[in-house]
Amino acid sequence: MTRALADTVLELTQRPLDRWAVAATLESTGGRDVDARERYGKRDIFDLADEVYALCLAAEATTPAEEEEERPRFALARRYLRGGFFFIQVALQLGSLAFLGYGQWASLEFSGRQASVVGMALVLAFLLTGPTSQAIGYVGSFFSESGKHLLAARAVAAVFALGVALLLVGAALVVAANLPFGWYDNRSLGAGLVYFALVGWVSLTGALLYMLKQFAAMVVATVLGIAVVGLMLNQAGFGIYAAQWIGLGVSIAIETTWAAVAIARRRRSTTPELRLAKMPPLGVLGMLVTPYLIYGLAYFGLLFADRLAAWSAGAHGLPFTFRAPYEVGLDWALIAVVPALAMLEVTIYLFSQRLAAVASRYAIGSAAEHNRQLLHFRRRHSTYVLGLLVLGAAVTTGVLYLLAQGHATKVSALFSDAITLRVYVLGVVGYALLVCGLFNGVFLFSIGRPWYVVRAIVPGVAVAVAGSLALSRAFDYWAAAGGLVAGCAVFALLAAVTATRALRGVDYHYFAAY
Repeated sequence: MTRALADTVLELTQRPLDRWAVAATLESTGGRDVDARERYGKRDIFDLADEVYALCLAAEATTPAEEEEERPRFALARRYLRGGFFFIQVALQLGSLAFLGYGQWASLEFSGRQASVVGMALVLAFLLTGPTSQAIGYVGSFFSESGKHLLAARAVAAVFALGVALLLVGAALVVAANLPFGWYDNRSLGAGLVYFALVGWVSLTGALLYMLKQFAAMVVATVLGIAVVGLMLNQAGFGIYAAQWIGLGVSIAIETTWAAVAIARRRRSTTPELRLAKMPPLGVLGMLVTPYLIYGLAYFGLLFADRLAAWSAGAHGLPFTFRAPYEVGLDWALIAVVPALAMLEVTIYLFSQRLAAVASRYAIGSAAEHNRQLLHFRRRHSTYVLGLLVLGAAVTTGVLYLLAQGHATKVSALFSDAITLRVYVLGVVGYALLVCGLFNGVFLFSIGRPWYVVRAIVPGVAVAVAGSLALSRAFDYWAAAGGLVAGCAVFALLAAVTATRALRGVDYHYFAAY
């Protein structure tokens, strides 16, 4: 039975530093002194850790040295594709809109008022589900990686329920705010709330599938959802609202069912030993997920602050008016940074591997050299990310030019619009800085310091809000993109400084993360 414990410890730590690290890992997976006595015949958890540590060392000694050499190539390609996976769904939605004239929640047939109502519904849905999406990814992985799939299912269900509750509270606040001001008539408000609820649910189920690594399900759900929208519009004669609601409903049904089946399969695979693991107290669980909830809200706040400032400038009787040239410029700017964003998944994977490998190479008196090795790793990967940012911007700009000249899509006229081009340039700079902030953030997350990332990104959000509002009012609405640049620059700078300081003492942070 202790062999299974050793396998769990190796899976979580790659190579435990000592018996104390093993004991800490056993305790983090629910082990107690009473379990050590009654189930393993040991005096306490530390006595059990001695035996497990010996098994870990023996397993490491019998592992072929070349095994580490064989894994990376395929693994790195798979990680890179996973890192850029979110773009597949974005590309499907944008491609459908550009070439077909509709997507699951956008249409070229929308009036300005309809686009404004639906656009705000989407922004609010992503803002309110962003925190819980981050928390779902964290708690799901936290419990699943140690094989405690029953606990993972319960924790994820609790966070998912929190996401639904936030959607309900958000809907209630929107209705309450509309009563005294009368911005939206009942039909527009009702339509917006339906989009809000459906897109919010899609966001939550998408987070579940991403945590479960069920990427095919997300593509299938999106493709079939778009296909259903087209079928309802062109064959069944439905209006755009009904067609898109049905298409979103189909995606929700597919994603929810797929996630439920995957979770049930994992639950059944939980070993009898790990079925006895207890859920941490609610207060402890809350402490674990709080930084990820705040980070998720801040991340989406940084993404949407400039949009909301631009849409609210001269909104013509509405709190926000959708600006198509602004949105197209930002969408293409996001495409430009996708190659660099995908690289972050590779960086975090290799850094986790490097942490364990370098730790085993240096004695306690060589901590400074140990830390320099990891700082060198960061510098090397920063050049990869910067190179991909330049490449992505160059390729995307070229494609944008060709599409504008060739009129190949239904929105080609916007590609040569002066405002679209200004926003695109500012968006590329802003999103490149955002990627730099996220790049440094992955190192802080890897060594168990999520609050460091929160303290770097929150000031960036504040600057983005203030800057976007000031610029959009002092000049024109499109100047709000300058606020995105300023906010992301603050995040990138603070994250870089914090990551440098943390990596200079990474030996301490790595050990303290147990």
